[in-house]
Amino acid sequence: MDWLFNSWEDIARVAIVAVLGYLAFAIIIRLSGKRTISKLNTFDLILSIVIGSLLARTILAREAALLESVAALVTLIIMQVLFTWLSTREAIIRGLVHPRPSLLFYRGELHLSKMHRERISNEDIRQAVRSSGLSSMDEVEAVVLEPDGKLSVIKKSASGRNDALGSMITGRREPPF
Repeated sequence: MDWLFNSWEDIARVAIVAVLGYLAFAIIIRLSGKRTISKLNTFDLILSIVIGSLLARTILAREAALLESVAALVTLIIMQVLFTWLSTREAIIRGLVHPRPSLLFYRGELHLSKMHRERISNEDIRQAVRSSGLSSMDEVEAVVLEPDGKLSVIKKSASGRNDALGSMITGRREPPF
């Protein structure tokens, strides 16, 4: 029956390490800043999965020392902060860390090649339009697939301005801000 119960000592160890690990990880994540817990891009998603795996291993594996896991977490957070810092300064890193948004619909025209590449259907776009409170595609200026995977619906403007779309409609690269 080892698969069901080993000892009270093992259960106490798991409980204590879970509490200490949780507190240590929560403090480190909090100290690392809001960016660490913001909407997920690819690197943030990887970090989240690795942190979860690391915490689970720390709690359940007898040979995993808490301080070693904390050191691994600190290293991962430093790497994430470094990558995001570099991405605000270097276009090459920014391109790796932050994918560009994709214009999928603009002024009545679906951009089918981009939709296929991003695996977005016409119904996905219509659902996003409905979710934004619009009842007709005629009310929509554009639909953009954001880097976090969200579909943004931009209503037609009385002024005709669409500067939120930036380089997606001009085709030119813009400075980050």
